Amino acid sequence: MRTVTIVGAGRMGGALAIALSRAGYSIDRFVVRSEHRPARFLDQFNELPAVVRWANLKGINSDLIFITTQDSEILNAAKNLKPFVKNGQTVFHTSGSMSSSALDELKDTGAAVGSIHPVVAISDAVSGSERFKDSYFCVEGDDTALAVARDIVSDLGGNAFSVETRFKALYHAGAVMAAGHVVALISMSLEMLEKCGVDENEAGRIIKPLVKSTFDNVFAVGPGRALTGPFARADAETFERHLQILRGIVNENVLEAYLSLAERSLEIAAERQSHSERFEDLRKKVLIEKKRLEC
Repeated sequence: MRTVTIVGAGRMGGALAIALSRAGYSIDRFVVRSEHRPARFLDQFNELPAVVRWANLKGINSDLIFITTQDSEILNAAKNLKPFVKNGQTVFHTSGSMSSSALDELKDTGAAVGSIHPVVAISDAVSGSERFKDSYFCVEGDDTALAVARDIVSDLGGNAFSVETRFKALYHAGAVMAAGHVVALISMSLEMLEKCGVDENEAGRIIKPLVKSTFDNVFAVGPGRALTGPFARADAETFERHLQILRGIVNENVLEAYLSLAERSLEIAAERQSHSERFEDLRKKVLIEKKRLEC
């Protein structure tokens, strides 16, 4: 049975610990900065892991060490871990944007180092622990760490893939576009409906089937065929009506997002059209409006 130490007791650290425990790993301890005890998810373990402050840490004998802190704290966590890490252990961080080079501090200890990032939204530890199955994990690092990471992903019921170290931040930016930025986009959509006088909860109920059907279509037939609406058909009149009302109702950030996405939608649509002049004409109108916002 592989033993585990988790550095950090937030959503990711808790979710990973719960999922690993259920997969047969033994969670030795959480290492934290303060007296805070992650009580909200500790009741998920049959054997209660220890919660140890950095100042009280005496040693780490676990096979695996996961740094699940915020990205800005990873380098410092690696530095603090160095006196406790030894040959035969494997240390991972769970950042999406940082590569395993963030753990270079630990290489001369003889430990293997890598990164393992689940491509899934974790809003809390308990529900998040259920979302690893069938999800994808970006794994990267030295050969030993990569092999261990792929075993871990398999044990969690997930799927492992790798990108070159130099592309780690680009991969993560793409993932953020599909998660955090989608949330921001839906927030803007809900805001527009609310400005029409639609109740917030009702706006969510109205938009939800549309969002779900759009996502289903994108992954069933691809973005080109899934694209619908005025920009899929280069409908300039509808664009002008949208623009007229948006100028007086929403702030510039929302309008700028609308115009940027309009430009991208036209690029997607034009690829499938034999008469692309209409799309190019509308794209020019969109660009003119974007320049006006910059002035």
